[in-house]
Amino acid sequence: MISPQVSLSKNSPQESRQLNPKVSFKKVRSGDTLVALLKRHGFNTTQRTKILQQKVFSENFTLIPGEKFRVSKDTPKSFLELKFYEIPSNNVLLFWRKGDAAGSLSRNESYTIKVKTARGRISGSILGSINSQTKDDFVAQRFMDAYALDYKLTREVQRGAKFVVTYEEKYDDNQFIGTGEVIETELEIRGKIDKRQFVPHADGGSFITDTMIHKNRPLYSPVNYMRITSHYNRRRFHPITKRRTPHLGVDFELPEGEDLFATAAGKVLRKGKNRAAGYYVVLRHENGLESYYNHLESIDKSVKRGQWVNTGQIIGKVGCTGYCTKPHLHFALKKRGQFVDPVPYIKSYPYIKKKLIRRHIAALSQKSNKPKSSRQ
Repeated sequence: MISPQVSLSKNSPQESRQLNPKVSFKKVRSGDTLVALLKRHGFNTTQRTKILQQKVFSENFTLIPGEKFRVSKDTPKSFLELKFYEIPSNNVLLFWRKGDAAGSLSRNESYTIKVKTARGRISGSILGSINSQTKDDFVAQRFMDAYALDYKLTREVQRGAKFVVTYEEKYDDNQFIGTGEVIETELEIRGKIDKRQFVPHADGGSFITDTMIHKNRPLYSPVNYMRITSHYNRRRFHPITKRRTPHLGVDFELPEGEDLFATAAGKVLRKGKNRAAGYYVVLRHENGLESYYNHLESIDKSVKRGQWVNTGQIIGKVGCTGYCTKPHLHFALKKRGQFVDPVPYIKSYPYIKKKLIRRHIAALSQKSNKPKSSRQ
């Protein structure tokens, strides 16, 4: 996913582009904080304070032990720059000092991409089996996301089932930085190979097959990027209350500030803020379904109680308000007054991307010599 870019300020070291700095790569240590790393690399108190005040990173920016960061140093000109990678996105955070001056910025960068394929058979858990071949938690989780709207994988995939996953590896100056997006997956389910392809689009992407799937589902995805971190579960252990309480929806993990969309046209039943849900919106649709959007950073000004919203209309931004540990959308659905699992009702892509998805499906169908699927 692409994070918002921050333009170079007047205080940014644009002259550093003419330098020929010495480059090295370090790893974040256990217990490291941004302030500690800046101090370790010679940023004085005034410089550190200025960088923190600029706030080019979100409040949820964290340093993970073992992650790499790049150090660029030009001693004769007293220039030093720290680069942190926000993998799997192309966004980087830069913190620099030159003499007494210092600053920070956020920008998108291009990487050298290498495509890698891993294959094997399920032995034990699906996540563990894939992780044993890729050595990467993110790849294993994204593999699960590819099938999350169609299967209960832990129940339906048998031991010994074949899997294949093709994914990106990102390199900076020939140094492996981390994995990018999963490109394609294959999984044996009930004796048949189910193949999925990732279709990237602005600020997100969707997993699809070579046939028109989800055509009978009434709702489009409320987000641009399908990353499910928690499913509907009536006996879920709550990470904040430490009690087993029903989780009557699904959680989509996205960066703070990402757009949220109305999954179908409907009337704004309620909107507001409470202790648990934070900022929220509830829509009632013509088919009788009610959709809930919780933990929003903000509600769009166009969303007013009693008014009509269109399919795909922006209704707010991803946030972490209410009972929340990291930015996400809690999406819930009511049918005939009762909460139901939203997954069987949701397409794998948002309304604004339906034409793009149709073109990709048509291309895949032609490639596999299958007849074109019917329109949705």
